[in-house]
Order: sequence, then structure tokens, then C-alpha cells
Amino acid sequence: MSDETFDATAELQQIRSIRKKGRKEKYYKRKLMPYRAEIVLLKKEGGTLREIEDWLRVEKNLEVSHTTVKRYLDDLPEMEGHKDG
Repeated sequence: MSDETFDATAELQQIRSIRKKGRKEKYYKRKLMPYRAEIVLLKKEGGTLREIEDWLRVEKNLEVSHTTVKRYLDDLPEMEGHKDG
């Protein structure tokens, strides 16, 4: 294929469009939403992200990463200004 017939910009736009359609819309929010109040209280009482991860796994039988918990907490308005630990 010669450089004259290959439109890299158009190809990238097509790939990005396909990838965007395939992305899940913040699935972790739906998984953690039923436990929102408890997660916020645990964090505000000084719980670490890994402790909250463990609590979700042991008490709620929910496998999530501590980074998932962090992203969830970062999006909550009641956690604005709260220091991450």
C-alpha cells in the first residue's frame, strides 16, 4: 500500500470510534453503588483503600481492586476535599 492512498487520520478516527463504542460506561460505579454509604463511612473513618477492598471482598463477596475503589470515591461529591490515605 502506498503512502498516497493511506489516510492515517481517517483510519485513526475509525479505530477510535469503534473503541469508544466498545467501552463499558464506568461499570465499577454500578457494582459499588449499593455500598456507597458504607464505603464513604469506612473511608472517612480512616480506612485505607486496601482495607475497603478487603471489606468488599469478605463482607459483600465483591471482587474489586483498590484502584477501582479510589476511582469510585474520587467521583463522589461527598468525598471532595477529603484526603486520600
